[in-house]
Amino acid sequence: MSKNREIKNLEELAEWLEDQKYKPYQQEFNEMKTIDFFHGYYKLDEPVFTTVRGAGRIDKHKIGELVQISVMGVILFTAEIIGMEKKRLSDIPLEVLKKDGEFPHHEINSHRDFMGIINSLRKFNKLQSIDDEVTIITSRRLDTTKEK
Repeated sequence: MSKNREIKNLEELAEWLEDQKYKPYQQEFNEMKTIDFFHGYYKLDEPVFTTVRGAGRIDKHKIGELVQISVMGVILFTAEIIGMEKKRLSDIPLEVLKKDGEFPHHEINSHRDFMGIINSLRKFNKLQSIDDEVTIITSRRLDTTKEK
């Protein structure tokens, strides 16, 4: 029912009130930002995981923000951002990059390998060097049950 519609009886009023009760939640969910991935990274099965993004991403998110996590546009779950940090790619330990960027049939053996993944996913603002800054976003999965 429209907000401006004339309500003729109690049944219509109850229906309209019930409909209005859920609108703020639907709006909040629909306005939630999405962090999209292009591969089924192993990290997405973990309760806490990171994603390394461009340096400018630090201005687009905030700690405590709820985000939808998706792979190729398919939403998998909701997560809460629990940490954000800007660092030079070369200052991130290789083990962290391996955990962050490996997926089936793809292994990371160096910082340059990781830089190659990031650049393969970006049309603009490609990393020029492993000394360029990136943003590390740490998220906590909110729904811990996974469908098998």
